[in-house]
Amino acid sequence: MPSTKRLNGVSAIDETEPLLAPVSEPVPTAAEPELQLDLTATPPKATENDDDDDRPLPVAQILFLCYVRLMEPVAFFSVFAFLGQMLWEIGDIEKEEVGFYYGLVGSLFSLTEMLLMIPWGRASDRFGRKPVLVISLTGVGLATGVLGFGQAIWQLVLLRCLAGFFAATIVTVRTMISENSSPKTQARAFGYFSVAGNIGILVGPLIGGALSEPAKQYPSVFGGIKLFEDFPYALATICIGLFGLSAALVAIFFIKETLGTRSYTKAGAQEKMTIRQLLNFPGVLRCVYLSWHLNLMSVVYTSGTIFIFSQPKLVSIQFQRITDRKFSNSCVLVYSCLWGRT
Repeated sequence: MPSTKRLNGVSAIDETEPLLAPVSEPVPTAAEPELQLDLTATPPKATENDDDDDRPLPVAQILFLCYVRLMEPVAFFSVFAFLGQMLWEIGDIEKEEVGFYYGLVGSLFSLTEMLLMIPWGRASDRFGRKPVLVISLTGVGLATGVLGFGQAIWQLVLLRCLAGFFAATIVTVRTMISENSSPKTQARAFGYFSVAGNIGILVGPLIGGALSEPAKQYPSVFGGIKLFEDFPYALATICIGLFGLSAALVAIFFIKETLGTRSYTKAGAQEKMTIRQLLNFPGVLRCVYLSWHLNLMSVVYTSGTIFIFSQPKLVSIQFQRITDRKFSNSCVLVYSCLWGRT
């Protein structure tokens, strides 16, 4: 309707206003956005965790770690080829006591290594894998290298404990192999790790036996050299020490740091766990026991066999002292039952 105005009390019609008001246009409502395909857009980049399974295995790094892995079994098993004879020559002990000191000196390496594995692992988590690996290789190499110059049983005990103190290579190398591999390549990577460990078990006694008493075994080469006549087992331990130092150099110049390169997510796992929480985690305790059992059997069959074949007279004396065979057989039976229940 046209609007009216009052002029001098009289209403007047505004002729300029249209009689019909324009129809109001409908207010647009919020509609769903139209789907548009942008063929030129690039897909988002995959994160490290997304393509971790497809990451290729760094074979060079794995081989360097396997070379470093050789040091621990070589340093441990090499001395068993001459340890019994060395104890008999430098120690003021009876023949019946050689077996006891042989087991004592030989086991102290593993004992100290076992007690310090967890602290070394924590140190590698804090300071890095590579520094711990270099310190470990250097310490084991030096402690084993001077073992052949020992002139008393307490010196051998001290040096073997010192070598075990630094023997953290197996823990660090395992971790670095895991961090260098993906779930698809871990089996192959740890296959290399196992092969390297068995090569070390094979090579260690060969080095110890082939290079002990060089003045007697190779008189044309080492005969008349006073050093090897006074210290007949020094050449073997020196070579093992040099091998440890070469492994340390490989770790310094060729092995890359792996701390912080990967993050692990597992249901129920935490970033920092106590030893009790770790052992209570599903499957951990069983794996620990299986690893302990297999290592026990391997050490018994390797170091024990070396001692039996290298010192047959001393072994026969030790077996004569075992009189209560029923007790030993019952212990074996009980242990076998416990093993079967697991």
